[in-house]
Amino acid sequence: MRPEEGGSDTVVTPAGQVEPAEGAPVASSAIPSDETDWPKVIAARIAEMRATKRTSQLAVAKRVGKSRSWQATLESGISLPSEKNIRLFAKSVGQDPEPILTLLRDAWWDEHKDLSPQKIRRLPENIAKYITERKGEARARTIIARDQEPAIGEAFSLPGKDVVDELVSDPSEHKASKVAPAVTATTGSRHRWKKWSSRFGEDVAVLVVLALVVLLGIWIYNSSQITEGRTPGDADQGRCAQNTGVVDRVKVYMPTDREIGTLELATSGDCATSWGRFVGNSQLPTNEGVLALIHTERPADKRVESYSQNYHGQPVEGKMLHDNDSCVQATVQIVWNAQTSSVFRTGCHQIS
Repeated sequence: MRPEEGGSDTVVTPAGQVEPAEGAPVASSAIPSDETDWPKVIAARIAEMRATKRTSQLAVAKRVGKSRSWQATLESGISLPSEKNIRLFAKSVGQDPEPILTLLRDAWWDEHKDLSPQKIRRLPENIAKYITERKGEARARTIIARDQEPAIGEAFSLPGKDVVDELVSDPSEHKASKVAPAVTATTGSRHRWKKWSSRFGEDVAVLVVLALVVLLGIWIYNSSQITEGRTPGDADQGRCAQNTGVVDRVKVYMPTDREIGTLELATSGDCATSWGRFVGNSQLPTNEGVLALIHTERPADKRVESYSQNYHGQPVEGKMLHDNDSCVQATVQIVWNAQTSSVFRTGCHQIS
């Protein structure tokens, strides 16, 4: 068990080892052999950096106004630490954070390098910026390496007519040796030309494929704009309102604890969207100015679509958001007779 704050500085680390009191010799942590296990690699480097200062987890944490568990978490290797926490730790031990930050960025790269540009933009700003820049650098290095090859035909020449005529009149071995180097050089030049032509054709094919992918992405994006931010009955000629389902329901009450209806998280498989829907019950009048305020939210990119409508006995449908990349949730608030209900919220669900 870990002692309470303010007690002995001896700490049992997540690995089951006992950390000595402050000032006692601290053994350097071994770096895990599996360099792809980034959380453990970074945790070991943090523990090693602290060991060089011969100080305890509690002492390090106190210097930055944190608890002992904060430092223990950094050295646990359970998950990647944040860039901010690494800088705080390095500051507390008076060390340069860059060696550890370099490992952290490599971990980001391994985890996110294969993501599409759209998904990269949804990452935290510092991670998205690093991945984007590194992808650009990798592409630039490829182009530079390709352009540094010798120019086509460099240092090659064809045999002159006099050398060919001499070979025809006297096909001896020493005469043939005059032509052989030139012919060999010509063959090499042709090979380089074929190689360049093949590469050019491959580059054109890659560009064509990329152009098609971009056009497909634009078409998908434009299609999503047709449905996102619209109610099911308005989007795509009402197609989204057909074959719908409900994945979550929450009862709605007024401040007097009177149940007045249900908030539903509706979904359309045809349109890959979800939205909030308020369904009133028999206790709710249809002619007394009951106003339903519905918000459809996608926490991943913090997009919110709001919709309000007076209740007339029919369900009030909110605006839709796509749920194919991340979950969507809905909230509702009812205004009736100068009273406003609490905000009722469904769970967050990803359906498509």
